[in-house]
Amino acid sequence: LNLHNAIKKRFIGGPEPARKTTKEFLNQMSEEEALALVAITEASVLGEKGLESIMHVVNNRIDSDYEDFKSQFNVMDVLNRQTAGGAFQFTGLEIKGDEDFADLRTHVNELVTNPTAYKNYLKTVDTAREVLSGKRKDFTGGALFYYNPTASTSKDFKDKVADGTYTPIYYMYGASPRNRHVYFSPKEVYRPPLPESRPETPTEKRLKKEPVQESAQSSFL
Repeated sequence: LNLHNAIKKRFIGGPEPARKTTKEFLNQMSEEEALALVAITEASVLGEKGLESIMHVVNNRIDSDYEDFKSQFNVMDVLNRQTAGGAFQFTGLEIKGDEDFADLRTHVNELVTNPTAYKNYLKTVDTAREVLSGKRKDFTGGALFYYNPTASTSKDFKDKVADGTYTPIYYMYGASPRNRHVYFSPKEVYRPPLPESRPETPTEKRLKKEPVQESAQSSFL
């Protein structure tokens, strides 16, 4: 509610005052509360599994030594990080105020005015707590990045996808074709999962059961 009151009016002076205020209130939250909020701003259209996927990406960055992630040791380190241009790396934290565009202000307003949305937020906080404690297995394959290929405006990210710097490892789809995420790992740190062991063939099973017959030479010795 305090965050809502702080950001409900338009900011004067560009995006930086809004970002400063967002950081101030974000850092007052518990890690699971902040993680749940960011998940909602990033993937509310992808359902509960979509929300959880964002949490795993954040958790993976905490555990990663890749580039600037090596200096991110907790949830707040990850969520407070900004790009070279100043925007939050998790763009759901941005306040743009565009009409018909869901930004942080839109989502927070929904949480304080819609009891069902707030109830779902509390459920998402529980999920975040389980992700951070390791009770929920990461199903993204260790992804460190994600984007919506139909909505992303980052040319740099798209270029890294195109030239193979980032390897796609997981896909998630919502109800609409526009609602989707592709999850990536840097090529240099990607470790494909080991193949599952195949079942033994009938011949392999038979050979395993049959006694090994000694050669004439070994019997003589």
